[in-house]
Amino acid sequence: MNLDRRQILLVNIVLICAGAALLLWAINISQPHVKILLEAMGTGLIATGGVNFIDKLFTEKEREDSKLIAQQRLDVDQLFYASKYRAKKVDIFGVSITEALNEFVTDSREEIFDRIFSHRLRLRLIFVHPDAEFLVQRAGEDHISADELRNRQLNSVKLAIQFYKKLFTEYNVRSKKIGKLSQMGSVEILLMKACPYVSVYRVDNKIYWGVYGSHKSGNESPLFLSVKREEGGMFDFMKEHYYTHVNNKEKFDDLHLVKMILRDKEPYLNIPLVHHLLGKDKVDEILVGSQP
Repeated sequence: MNLDRRQILLVNIVLICAGAALLLWAINISQPHVKILLEAMGTGLIATGGVNFIDKLFTEKEREDSKLIAQQRLDVDQLFYASKYRAKKVDIFGVSITEALNEFVTDSREEIFDRIFSHRLRLRLIFVHPDAEFLVQRAGEDHISADELRNRQLNSVKLAIQFYKKLFTEYNVRSKKIGKLSQMGSVEILLMKACPYVSVYRVDNKIYWGVYGSHKSGNESPLFLSVKREEGGMFDFMKEHYYTHVNNKEKFDDLHLVKMILRDKEPYLNIPLVHHLLGKDKVDEILVGSQP
């Protein structure tokens, strides 16, 4: 018979109680050999039950590296996303990350840029290429038109250029003021042409993720949390999944939109790529003007 975790904990509590009862009984026994036997049995039961109880309560709980956070991503408190402003490593990976990019470029406090230049934040943002064939399928699953989804992706490209513009300005201001930027982190904004399968929001040793189902939109799908454990688990599986899209140079073209990975080198914007997607005039308008 297989017992679940709760039942095993209950059995060990019973063993501890039985051991305590035997010790209490031994107190009232006058025969030395019986007293010794009862004390030995009681101590043994308490030790066995106690050790197993602690092991099951704490050790096995640590092995449970994933849990359901919300039945729908729409239900998650927006304060939850503020954790990226306290992290050292942030990865946002999915079909569309327009909301995150918009938050970064419209934040009057420019908090994400302070994290990058003053707190060594390593930031990676990855979303689907506006011309990816997969978007046609995903648009139907999200209950919108393919053109609407493609325009959303193009808007993300525009926001990425605005992000670059702020990043470039901040880099120049700080490098002229203090010289070598010893506390500077790194930034990568990439496109991908493949199906992502999952959305990922990684902050340090936690990954919040959800599956892209064919019957529901992303925001209507469940959100899970996986925590980094020494022995591996879902955290490492998810991390390796999206790392493949970042690191596999042979399979994918150079789809970096924005990159800043060296402290002595200014931020880079992939001009040929953004010209191809938006046209030179639109890119120039974003880079020179104040409005997208």
